[in-house]
Amino acid sequence: ALRRALAAMRQVPGGVVAAAFGVAVLNLALYYFHLYLITYAFSPAIKIQAAGLFPWITLSRAIPSIGGLGVREFVAGALFAGGRYEVTSAAAVNASLVQFVTLNVVPVIVWLAAAGGLGRLAGRRDGGKRD
Repeated sequence: ALRRALAAMRQVPGGVVAAAFGVAVLNLALYYFHLYLITYAFSPAIKIQAAGLFPWITLSRAIPSIGGLGVREFVAGALFAGGRYEVTSAAAVNASLVQFVTLNVVPVIVWLAAAGGLGRLAGRRDGGKRD
């Protein structure tokens, strides 16, 4: 399977692979910046070096759980135990939970609200519900 994937990747133009890699790097940079801003809200004295621990928090999502919830927070609390980089464990856990909510729960709520609104825009009086 790996050989087939590598063979298929060789057929993709190099510019497309480079662009996809660039988008992936930008995505992670924004993800970590988002986590840094949230952590800053809970612990304004945070040092920029704290961002070096964020990939470990991200990697903890690979441990089987429901959406990584709980495991990620435990890892965040453990990595910042003892006030490492001027961030308390509680601030790290709170930041991880808030990031989970803003990246996973809020978009679903917005999508559900938009889906109901789209039903109304389509002229259905029941708000998009089917019988």
